[in-house]
Parts: sequence; structure tokens; C-alpha cells
Amino acid sequence: MSETSATVHPPNRDSRIMDRNGKCIFSSATSAMRSLNYLTYFTHLQRDLLQELGDTLKGNTDEAVSEKMTAQLSTLNSIVNSSMQLISYAANGSSRAADSAIALWRQSWMRLYSFAEAFKSSFVSTPFDGSTLFGP
Repeated sequence: MSETSATVHPPNRDSRIMDRNGKCIFSSATSAMRSLNYLTYFTHLQRDLLQELGDTLKGNTDEAVSEKMTAQLSTLNSIVNSSMQLISYAANGSSRAADSAIALWRQSWMRLYSFAEAFKSSFVSTPFDGSTLFGP
């Protein structure tokens, strides 16, 4: 028994290619964003552990060890901060890829149906209000 797909496949070749590419890009982008969410969580855990180690180190009576460990913790904290910045850049790129996929899908859909050019133009230029997308 085979399962049928609920997706409507565009009839012409160009639209099918845009549809397939849009799905691949969107799937890859959302997968990357999911991974970046986990990476953000782990990086926050690292930051918390570094803070805890720093607080524990403040109570250390050996001054030489304390100074050396403070310098090492500072370096590790800089690495964590850089990691968070890189995660932010990657998430931005992934969200832009997902946006591009949605634009490809929209273009594929516009090609799929034989709407009048005037309707297509008015549809594309319709303002988008994301706050009302899922209800009041």
C-alpha cells in the first residue's frame, strides 16, 4: 500500500524544479536552525559553568593558582562569547534561507495557476501583517 502525498505538484517543469528546490532549502534551513538551538543551549550551559567556576575560584586562598585560573577562565569566557556570536550569524543565515525557500514556493504557486497578471501583481504587493497570521 503506498502513501499519497498531500502536496500539489506543479504541472510544468520549471515550477516543479522551483518547488523541489524550495522544499530542499527550507528543510535544510530549518534543520540548521534546530541544531543551532541546541548549540545555543549548550553554550549557555558552558557560560553558567564558567561563572560557577569563577565564583568558586574567588574563595581560593592560593593566590598564584587563583590568578592563573582567572586568566584561563577569562579566555574560555571569550570563546563562549565568540561562539554565541557565530551561532547568531548562522541562525540569521538559516532564517534567510528559509525565507528564500518560501519565496520560491510562492513563485512556483503563482506559476501553477493561471491567474491574471493584475491579480498576481495585487496579491504580491499585499501588505503582510505577521501579528494576525494565527488569529488575534
